[in-house]
Amino acid sequence: EECADGYYRAATGPYGGFCVPCQCNGHATTCDKITGLCLNCKHNTTGEHCEKCEVGYHGNATTGTPYDCLICACPLPIPSNNFATSCELNDEGDKISCECIPGYFGPRCDSCATGFYGRPEQPGDYCKPCECSGNIDPTDPKSCDTITGNCTRCLHNTFGSLCEICRPGYYGDAKLRDCQSCVCDRCGTGECDHGTGRCQCLPNVVGEKCDRCEDKHYGFSTCQGCKACDCQLASESLQCDDISGQCRCKPGVVGRNCDRCSSGYWQYSAQGCVSCGCNSEYSIGVGCNAETGQCECLPGVVGEKCDHCPPRWVLIPDEGCFKCETCHHALLDVTDEMERRLSPISVEFETVAASYFTTQRLKYFNDSVNQLRPDVDALVSNQVDISPVTNKVKDIESEARSLNRQAQYKKEDAQNTEGGKVKQEAQEVEALILDTVRQSKAIVTEIQDLAVSLELGSGPQVDQALDEAKRILEEISQVDSSNMELEAQQGRDKAADLLEKMKIFAGPPDNMTEALEALRDRIFQLDLKLNDLLNHTQEAQDNAQKVEALNNKNRNSSLTSRVNNVKYLTKDTNLTLSDAKELVQNASALLDKAKAAFVDLPLERDDLQNARNKLSDKTSMQDDELAVIQDVVQQAANHADQLAAQAAMLDGMLTDTRDSADSAIQAANAYGNIVVAIENASRAADDAIVASNNAVFKSAGIANQSEDINRRNSELLDQVYRAEEEVQALERPGAQLPMTLEDIKHVASLNSYINQTYNQIQRGLQNIP
Repeated sequence: EECADGYYRAATGPYGGFCVPCQCNGHATTCDKITGLCLNCKHNTTGEHCEKCEVGYHGNATTGTPYDCLICACPLPIPSNNFATSCELNDEGDKISCECIPGYFGPRCDSCATGFYGRPEQPGDYCKPCECSGNIDPTDPKSCDTITGNCTRCLHNTFGSLCEICRPGYYGDAKLRDCQSCVCDRCGTGECDHGTGRCQCLPNVVGEKCDRCEDKHYGFSTCQGCKACDCQLASESLQCDDISGQCRCKPGVVGRNCDRCSSGYWQYSAQGCVSCGCNSEYSIGVGCNAETGQCECLPGVVGEKCDHCPPRWVLIPDEGCFKCETCHHALLDVTDEMERRLSPISVEFETVAASYFTTQRLKYFNDSVNQLRPDVDALVSNQVDISPVTNKVKDIESEARSLNRQAQYKKEDAQNTEGGKVKQEAQEVEALILDTVRQSKAIVTEIQDLAVSLELGSGPQVDQALDEAKRILEEISQVDSSNMELEAQQGRDKAADLLEKMKIFAGPPDNMTEALEALRDRIFQLDLKLNDLLNHTQEAQDNAQKVEALNNKNRNSSLTSRVNNVKYLTKDTNLTLSDAKELVQNASALLDKAKAAFVDLPLERDDLQNARNKLSDKTSMQDDELAVIQDVVQQAANHADQLAAQAAMLDGMLTDTRDSADSAIQAANAYGNIVVAIENASRAADDAIVASNNAVFKSAGIANQSEDINRRNSELLDQVYRAEEEVQALERPGAQLPMTLEDIKHVASLNSYINQTYNQIQRGLQNIP
């Protein structure tokens, strides 16, 4: 009741079937005793009957030897480095083509696919997924190095060999893909912390965003950090310019750091530098020694500041001082002697001048009082005339403006005549010499006159006069002029008070003056309004002119528009006339054609009658052919019924041997041919229906017969479909198809008959017009 190991029970045969050997192609010794499925396939095989090679092996497992399935060398013939599901050798056996598992590619699966890395051609190594924190495109072949695994095209603003951090300028969690842009100033930031986003500033840069230089530093715009200003002692401030780094220097100091004196200055200190003060006419340039301040003089020039020539030397511009010639020395000797002799007299004159100037001051006070008295006396109780003062002020202002313009002109003239400076200086030197000679002559003349007067006057009288002059001078010097000055000032103050009082008495006229001023303002306002009215009137006139111009333009534009409309309508009318002429011509042609057709109408009527007779004949022929088609379709239906009956008869026949099974398979193939023939017959019936419908459409006089034929054809088609379904049922798995050789021959003859019938139907359809 149970099969032994290595056998299973077949479903055919008496007494529950026979025990037959396991069909495992020599790769298993046991199988399931009921189903026959092989158990524990060996030799790298698999499948229900050990008929296939395992994944990664190639060969024919049905040969029955232990070497049917060999490992694929994809890329190495060892299990640890075999990365193919299957492989094939070429006919020569020297080339292999592998079907790689995911993650590998190449003819031998010797390279890692996109998104993987490793060295599969080395024993023990394999392709691993790229570890890029999910921040690469796995379909991009250049996103990950297929050997080292380094991530080369990080996405989502990430960075690093594993795309594990945010790229420079971004912060956040790269693995969560939330890298955000840092708020740091790019110019002042070295880097931004990848995790916190905190800005790490460049040297000497400060601020939460690293957006400015530290105090006393500059150069933020260079984006390389800030540098120290290093402003020195003579700087106005320790902070320098943000861009250039230039310190603000005190007067006379230069240099970016304000660390040295400029040209023409010396004595560097916290207050700046002192001007050399060199006379540009007597020195070489304006510079001096930075330590001593000594100017560099032209030849022959003397003085610490190069400011003069030695006695009896003369300056030649840009050359220096040169000694005067001999002829000049004689004249200078005379002038020196005169100066020596006149010095005592000059002192005496200075003494006399002191008394003279004191007298002049007293006279000035008296004159001032005398000048004020008429003004005070001229005041009246009800009016103060200040017009002379106003006129005088206006004259002074006019004179000031005139002087200002003259000064401006002189300045421009001086700028325009800079080129003649040397000539002018030479002329001034010449004039100075001439004036010196003239003064010398005048002094000599005065001395001569004095000598004559002294000679004419008596000596005692002169001495007495001199003594009297000295006495008067002493009295004048003893008199306290300050008291007199004070009294004069007091008198002047009293006069001013009196003037103020007179101004009080002038109050009513002042009020009248205010009223007058108000009236003047009123008149001024009215004058402004009048000017505005005149302006508005002028604007109204201008607007009227513009309106008139616009009206003229509109009238012209309207006339132009009407002319253009007339032109357009004229053009449109011409086109319409042209179209009308063309329509008349076409109508004439159509009328000619209609006349010709009317002439040919009898001939066309005869032709139509002939065609109608031919159509009637064709309709009669179609009636006969439809009868033949109906017979053919009936025959096809009967034949289908015979096939169904034959199939039912064959269903009861079955042999128990393997050869009978093979015959059944061949019979199934024969029934496949039968199915094809039935399908052809079905299509022929469809074509017959279409042809009959066309015949019905063309035969208007036999409508009742066509409907009857259609109904019969539909019934025949249903019979064909039922026969086809019965044949398809025989094709289903498990259907038993017993058949003898004679039955197969009979089916073949029926198939031949169906083909003949089909051909007849085809010929009948072709004869239908």
